[in-house]
Order: sequence, then C-alpha cells, then structure tokens
Amino acid sequence: MERILYSDNFWEFKGEGEYSDRKFLMGSPFPVMMILVSYLWFVLRFGPAVMKNREPFSLRNWLLFYNAAQVVISFIISALGIHFLWRYGLWHSTCYCEKDGTGEQIIDGSYYYFLTKVIELTDTVCFVLRKKQRQVSFLHVYHHTIMVMATWSIVKYSRTDNTVFLGVINSIVHIVMYGYYGLSVFPHLTKYLWWKKYITVMQLVQFTLMFLHILVSHVVSDCKPAYILTASVCFNTVLFMYLFGDFYVKSYIKKVKASDIVSAGKKISSNIGTKNSINYIINHHKLAGKMH
Repeated sequence: MERILYSDNFWEFKGEGEYSDRKFLMGSPFPVMMILVSYLWFVLRFGPAVMKNREPFSLRNWLLFYNAAQVVISFIISALGIHFLWRYGLWHSTCYCEKDGTGEQIIDGSYYYFLTKVIELTDTVCFVLRKKQRQVSFLHVYHHTIMVMATWSIVKYSRTDNTVFLGVINSIVHIVMYGYYGLSVFPHLTKYLWWKKYITVMQLVQFTLMFLHILVSHVVSDCKPAYILTASVCFNTVLFMYLFGDFYVKSYIKKVKASDIVSAGKKISSNIGTKNSINYIINHHKLAGKMH
C-alpha cells in the first residue's frame, strides 16, 4: 500500500514506502542505528584506546583509492542531479516524483546518496587509525552522524523533487573536498594546497543555499518536503553555519593574527640595538593592541 499522507500537519510524509523498504538498510531504522552506535563507540572510545600505545597507520594507498572514489561518486551524483534540476527546475509547482515515472528514479538517487553518507563514516575511522584524534571534533562527528540519519529519513519517508538540490550542492562541495584530501596524501604537494580554507567557505555557502532553498520550497512549491524535514534542515544548516563559521575564525583568522604578532616579535628582537628600535617596538605594540 502506498504510504502517501496529504494532511497539513507536522508529520506530513510523501513517498512509496514499499519500494524503498525493499532496499538494503531501509526496512527498519535499527540497522542504521546500530551502525551509528558502533561508529560512535569506535571513534570516541574503543579506537583511541586501542591506538594509544600503537604507532599510527599510514593508510596511504587506501586514502588514495578512497578519496579518488569519493570524487568520482560525488561527480556522478551531482551530474545526475543537475540533469534533473535542468529538466524540472529548482522549485516545482507539480510533484514530478508522483508523475512521469520519475518517483522511483528519485528514490534510487536518494538511496545511493544515503549510502555515500554511510561510507563517509570511514573518514573518522581513518583519523583514529592515523592517530589524528584532534580532527575527531564534535563538529566532524555530529556532521557525519546527522547526515546518515537525515538521508535515511528522506529515502524512507520524504522523497520529493525539492530534496534533489540538497544532494547536488553537497556533492559538488565533496568533489573539491575529497580532491583536496587525495592530494594532501602527497607531502610534496602540500605547498600547492593553500586553498584549503576556501573549502570551509564553500561549506558555509552550501549551508546558506540549503537553508534558503528548503524554506522557499516550503512556501512556493506544491511538492513540499515533510514539515519535520524542513524544520530539521533549517535547524541543522543554521547550526552548521555557526560551527563551521567558528572553525573558520579559529583556524584561519585568529591564527593569522597570532602569526603576525609572532612575526612582529621576531622583527623587534632583530632590531634591538639599532637607532630605530624604540620606534619599532612602539609601533608593533600598537599593532598588537589593535589585534586584541
């Protein structure tokens, strides 16, 4: 029986339940919950404890393969999504997922996108095995966990035309992000990876566009996502804008200011004993004061 509810309440769902239920991990939420519980246990407790007195794994060959595969997969998903958006537009007055035979295509595309989010949990596992626990931050772990939960919920309950854009914009960002990760495996390329901070900028733009798109979709489209999905996307995109913005400030703005102060201190030391040393110290003291 088709599970399509057309009530104007908070829990409004659309979709063909039986079709998605036959797919791997989609029949019940428990397998996905077990994956996430195991993931959190490993990256927060078991993994760090096991690696505490061990040498970090290199994983160089695996990382090359994994990041290259992620770039290819993200490119394919974004290309298919862009083709859909080009054909039907960003917002729809008609639910094409219920016509034209595109409903199952949207479910399939959303399902494959969900599987990529499950695979991306590997990112954190690799951090733990390489003893880069500092990168296993709240932002990182929460982001990976919530993406699995959200994409599973979309495939299970609320596939609409207007959720395609969310996957497209995220996949485009991931092409660049995993491309960077792949290149960073080669130490001699580090000096060419100065553009790392712009990946965070892309992510901030991504969350802004997602927030605006889901809101506009809910206002102007007759193919509205579920109310709870709209609320969840709005909450998490705002949260991610704050968390990623805070990360950007701490990683790139405050670090630059700190390095400027250190550089000024070195110049002061080198100028001690010269006739301009007093003026140099005064000027750089003013500079440091402005930075605070």
